[in-house]
Amino acid sequence: MKAPGLFRLASARAAGWRLLFLFAAAAAVPATLATLPLLSFLSSQLDHALQAEELARALDAGALADLAKALTGSPGGGAGVAGGLAAGALAALLLAPVPVGAALAAARTDARLPLRELLRGAGEHYGRLLRMTLVAALPLGAAAGFAAAAVGAARGARERALTEAAADRDAELRSLPAMAAVYRASVAQARGDVDGTVAHARRAL
Repeated sequence: MKAPGLFRLASARAAGWRLLFLFAAAAAVPATLATLPLLSFLSSQLDHALQAEELARALDAGALADLAKALTGSPGGGAGVAGGLAAGALAALLLAPVPVGAALAAARTDARLPLRELLRGAGEHYGRLLRMTLVAALPLGAAAGFAAAAVGAARGARERALTEAAADRDAELRSLPAMAAVYRASVAQARGDVDGTVAHARRAL
């Protein structure tokens, strides 16, 4: 069979509703697990807001900043969203071989397989396809770990910089009364006020 005929045959098999259903289900389950905690968090933050209708139409920069602050500042909300994302990623990893295995089973025969036969074929190929998925995910996992380490290092450097800046600012604020006393002592000295000069000098010390 020539290439155009093979393409038409493959397209006809891939367009079967049972196979499309398996692909849609394998995508819908992880998406649902990932979005439900996020929807719950957004509902808890926005349902009772005074501008709920405006925020439902569009989120401005201020609202996004408040949501990000609430997400990072609330242990329950942040943990729930992170847990949902982790559950969605794990479900996507475990379910990804199912429709692919079913597609391989459908490609082996000219007949339209029922859903049971597609699932049986998916089970036959599941172990091999899962190992291939895990191997393919290793570089992505390494990149994600490197990115997380880089973000953590940047966050630590930012916190240290903010702490040092706050300490320098506090030191400057503490030195302001002494600087003001020195200035007043110099003014009093210029006026010839010996008592004022001595009094302000003592305050500076």
